[in-house]
Amino acid sequence: MRIIDPIVNAANAWTAKVEFTRRAQTELFDADADYSRDIPAEDMVELLDRVGVERAIVGVDPEAPQDWLLDYARKYPGRFFFAAEPRLKHGLDALWAMEDLCAAHPVVAVRAAPMFVKKPATDPVWYPLYVKCIELDLPLCLTTGIPGPPLLPADVQNPMHLDPVLLEFPALELVMLHGADPWWGVAMRLLLRHRNLHMVTSAWAPKYLPRELIDFMNTRGADKVLFGSDHPVLRLERAVAEATELDLRPDVREKFLFDNAERVFFGERRARHVTHAPLGL
Repeated sequence: MRIIDPIVNAANAWTAKVEFTRRAQTELFDADADYSRDIPAEDMVELLDRVGVERAIVGVDPEAPQDWLLDYARKYPGRFFFAAEPRLKHGLDALWAMEDLCAAHPVVAVRAAPMFVKKPATDPVWYPLYVKCIELDLPLCLTTGIPGPPLLPADVQNPMHLDPVLLEFPALELVMLHGADPWWGVAMRLLLRHRNLHMVTSAWAPKYLPRELIDFMNTRGADKVLFGSDHPVLRLERAVAEATELDLRPDVREKFLFDNAERVFFGERRARHVTHAPLGL
């Protein structure tokens, strides 16, 4: 069985210094030592081999890319790819750095979290990122759902905020990360409404995914939902083991574990020319 993991985390040493991440490790997540250490490429590829993951996407800060992290793709080309994680508070400098990273390395996605920006996806602070993702033809992955740790604003991650964004930016490919609890029903309705919207179930143990989502995947949502671990927040071994046991039709399981990610993140890319900046939402 072929598997792609769209979100694994390698630069994790910082978590040992932050209170909310230490609490998350001890109280909320079944985490191992990888949760608070930087994971060398050799260790990560051994893990992928052990659980049968063919490709993985690793987050990188475009303004301060660590050379050891870039070695992931240098040492294992075709196995590891990158998601640019720009710091929006740095404005255009962050986006220009993201563009430079894309020109030099295999970047296949962009990631950001409204809870850290403290602004919903409809806020104008996001507009330049939307345009840049369209220009670079990269899917933008935004976290949705109420976060556990950290205790940051939750409503900004209500998936309903994505509806006006996709109406105003119809060329933007958007991916919901980390499910959408407690707004699963809203998220599924939006997935049907918008052709360019998908969901990754990262950071959710597959056995705890709601039955309504499994039913959705087995019917109208077969092409809309992707597997993901968020390792080491959710250990990759556990995520894969539970995902393969979900009550999915065989063809739907293949789409969930591989085909949908192959299409969303590794399909043909082309530069797009933006003729005008979108007006306000």
